[in-house]
Amino acid sequence: INSGGSLLVTADNAINDSATINMTGGILKFSGNVTETVGMLTLSANSIIDLGTDSVAASFADLAMGFYNLSIYNWTGTTLWNGGDGNNTDRIYFNRTLTNSELGRISFYSDFGSGFLGTGFQIMSGGFANEVIPVPEPETWATAALLLLVGGAWMRRQRKEKAANRC
Repeated sequence: INSGGSLLVTADNAINDSATINMTGGILKFSGNVTETVGMLTLSANSIIDLGTDSVAASFADLAMGFYNLSIYNWTGTTLWNGGDGNNTDRIYFNRTLTNSELGRISFYSDFGSGFLGTGFQIMSGGFANEVIPVPEPETWATAALLLLVGGAWMRRQRKEKAANRC
């Protein structure tokens, strides 16, 4: 799939299960409720998988990313930290354990690239179908923790001031 180009998948098993998909900046787009199994997914440039608006289950035998990024658009489901259990509307599987570096270069979006959900996290399921879901960046959690600490300190100070004013 060349840069500026796209491959539209609209039916189950439309691609040969052992086929290799080479992406050089294009878009692998799904439309409709689709279940698809593919061989190797190879990136030769930053590329996009667009899951569309329906339910998609895409399984890849392997992933060769080089130093490129994979963006997954229109993902729906629940992230791991929001109670995710792997039973999401959209599901992306790789038939091997991805490295932390690879997972860090997979970005999930709730829309067409502006609603960032997080980077990849892999849920192991029997060593075969390893689902990748978004997990918020560590900076997001650090910021939330800092805001909670500041809020708690402010509330404590307010209570002390009220207690001092009562005396």
